[in-house]
Amino acid sequence: MAIMKSNLLGTISGRIGDVVYRNVNGRTIVCSRPVRKNKQADDYTIMRRLKFKNTGSFVKSAMKLKYVKEEWKKKAENMTSYNAMFKANYNNITHDDVSDLVTIFPDKRVGAIYDVRKDDRTGFGLKLQLKETLKHETIRPKYVQMGVVIFCSEPVNKSIDEILYLHHDSKVLDTEGKDEIDFVLDFVEIGDGEKLFDVQLNEFGQYRECKVFVVFTFLNEEMEMVGCSNTVVVK
Repeated sequence: MAIMKSNLLGTISGRIGDVVYRNVNGRTIVCSRPVRKNKQADDYTIMRRLKFKNTGSFVKSAMKLKYVKEEWKKKAENMTSYNAMFKANYNNITHDDVSDLVTIFPDKRVGAIYDVRKDDRTGFGLKLQLKETLKHETIRPKYVQMGVVIFCSEPVNKSIDEILYLHHDSKVLDTEGKDEIDFVLDFVEIGDGEKLFDVQLNEFGQYRECKVFVVFTFLNEEMEMVGCSNTVVVK
C-alpha cells in the first residue's frame, strides 16, 4: 500500500489494472487489487474438520457419564479434562466412524470379563463376570455401575444428522454375594423399567448402524469410585 501526498492529477479513485486508488480523509491511497481466495476447501481439509467434530462429539457424550470427567481431570497436565480425553482418542476416530480402540476412562483400567447376550427385540445384555474380572485385583467394590455411549450412523432420513451420540448410566447394583452381575441393555428400557434414553428416542430408530461402548465403574460403600474397566465394544 502506498499514500500519494501530492496529487497533480486531481482526485483519483477506482481501479486501473491491478492497482486500486482510494480516497481516505483527503489522501489518495494506492494498493494492489484484492485477490479473492477460493473458499472451497479441498477434500483433506473437509475430512479433517469432520474428524475434529466427530472426536469432539464422542468426548462430550462420554464426559456426561458419571466419574469420567473427574478421572480425566486427574490425568490432565496443563490442559482441561476435555482436551486430555480429546487428545487420547483423536487418532482412533475418523470423520464418520469410531474405532474399537477409543477409551472412555484413562489409565489403570480393570480388564472386564463379560458375556454378551444379543436379542433382536430388546437389544442386548452384558453379564459381567465379577469374580473373574477382579480375580487379580486388590479392589473389592460394594457396588458396580455400567455406563454406555452409543454411536449411531447411516441415517435412513437425510433430513437428520449423519451421526448421533447417546449416553446413559445404569442403576447402581450391589455386588454382595454375587459372582456375576447381569446388566440388560434395552434400546428402550434398562433394568426394572428404567428409561435408557431421555431424548432422541425417535431419531435413534432412524439409524441403520450403531456401535455401543461400555464401561463398568466399581464403587465403595460411600459411592466413591475405586476402579473402572476397560472400554467394551458391542456392535
